[in-house]
Amino acid sequence: MRYGDLADILAYCPKLETFGNIEVFSILSKMSDSEILLPPYQLRKCFLNRNSPPVRNLNPSHDCVEDMEDIENQDERRDVAIVASACPNIEQLHVQMSQEHFSDIFSRLSLFENLNFLEIESVHFQSRFQSELNFLTELGSRLRHLAIYGINCVNLYSVLTFVQNWNL
Repeated sequence: MRYGDLADILAYCPKLETFGNIEVFSILSKMSDSEILLPPYQLRKCFLNRNSPPVRNLNPSHDCVEDMEDIENQDERRDVAIVASACPNIEQLHVQMSQEHFSDIFSRLSLFENLNFLEIESVHFQSRFQSELNFLTELGSRLRHLAIYGINCVNLYSVLTFVQNWNL
């Protein structure tokens, strides 16, 4: 299956609620670049993950190699805005992000009004997590699951204190 076929599946199945572990952000971004009309999809679970196995393990072909290069060059911040617009029902979000875009992407996660399950993964880096606390102010009381992997949080105590004050 070619990468473009994945976009076709999504285009022809706008009522899908899940699409497996497929990196939907890049698919929607590519559809947007192609000026394909993005209806409000019904997806409730979404991945922004540059290492998503279902996309990376496509049958080798020239088209797939080109498509994977396109994925690597996507702007993560732009992808978040596109998915928030095209998939307003997202409840579960799995995000792998670079340190460079960490704060920008984190601040855009508030665009997902139904978000209640959030997993964030990154290459090991340090974050004081101060600016991200504003996001937790907006969305924290709705989260039922929060997991942060690969981020060494210098000020994790402030996050813990903040979370303890949520009215769950």
